[in-house]
Amino acid sequence: MPLVYTQVFKPAAIVKHPNSTLMNLAAIALPLVLLLGTSFSSDEARPESSASKAFCDELKPVLSGLKDNFTNLKGNAMGSRTNFWHSTVTLSNTSNNYIFTQFDFNGKAFSNEYYAVLSEKTTPVEQNVAIDQFAKLLEQCPLAGYTKTVKTTGLSQFSDDPALEKNAGKVIKWTNATDKTEIEVSGYFDVVTQRHRVAAKFKAPYNHAVIPSKSARSTTAAKFTVINSLQEEVLGYWLDFDGKEVYYFSLKPKYQIVMDSYTGHVWRFRSAASKNIVKNTLIGNAATTLELK
Repeated sequence: MPLVYTQVFKPAAIVKHPNSTLMNLAAIALPLVLLLGTSFSSDEARPESSASKAFCDELKPVLSGLKDNFTNLKGNAMGSRTNFWHSTVTLSNTSNNYIFTQFDFNGKAFSNEYYAVLSEKTTPVEQNVAIDQFAKLLEQCPLAGYTKTVKTTGLSQFSDDPALEKNAGKVIKWTNATDKTEIEVSGYFDVVTQRHRVAAKFKAPYNHAVIPSKSARSTTAAKFTVINSLQEEVLGYWLDFDGKEVYYFSLKPKYQIVMDSYTGHVWRFRSAASKNIVKNTLIGNAATTLELK
C-alpha cells in the first residue's frame, strides 16, 4: 500500500496507512537470446486459413497488448516477482504464458515482453522443429508491417560456453520498424531450471500513455507530488491491486501534497463537488509531479 504524507506549504505530518506493507523482490533470471547468422526479409501479410482461425483469434489480444502494455492480459503476479504476471490466456501449442515489464535503473518502465513457452528441447534439431511449427502457425495470421528475419543459431542465455551454444536452435524474428515491436521464436537456456527451452516472445516499448485499471505490485519506491491548480477541491484515490478505489486525501485549490508511492501504482482524482473523474495517472518513475489544471 502507498505511504502518504502531506505538504501544504507548512510542516507536514506523516500518515501511514495501517495496511501498508513491503514485499520482497525475488531474484529472477530473464531468458535472453543473442542472435547469430544470416537473414532474409519478407513483408508479406499472409491470409488466415480456416484451420488456423482459432489460433489467430487467440493471438489477437496478444498482438493488441503490444500497444497497451498487455494491460488486459495481466493476471496474478508470479509469486513475489513484482514485475512478472501470469497471462489470463494461454496460446494453443504452448504451456506457460507470462508477461514481464522491464525497468531502468531509475525505476522507469521501458519495455514489455509476453512469453509463451513452447517446449523443452535439448538439441538444435528438436528446437528447430518446435520453432518451425509455431512459426508456421504465426504466419497464417495477419502480420502486416512486419519484416521476417531468420538466423541459423542463437546464443544461449548469459553464456559463452560452446557446449550451450551448440545446443541453440535457429531464431525467427518478425520486426515492425514503425511501432518498434517484435515477435521472436527461439531457444534459450533457463538458468533457474538448467533446461533448454523454446519460446515465443512478443516485445514492445512501454507505452506511458496507457493508464492501467489497477495498481501493479511493486517494491520500487517513488515520490509523487500533486499540485492542485484547479479552482475546486479534488479527492485523491489509490487504485488497489484489484482496481478498487481507496480514498486517501482531499486537496484544496492552490495546495499540494507529496506522497510516498511505488512505480506501477495508479491514482485517480475526482471533483469533490461532482465526484466526476478529473484525472487518472500512473506512477512511471521514482520522482513524478502531476499538476491538475
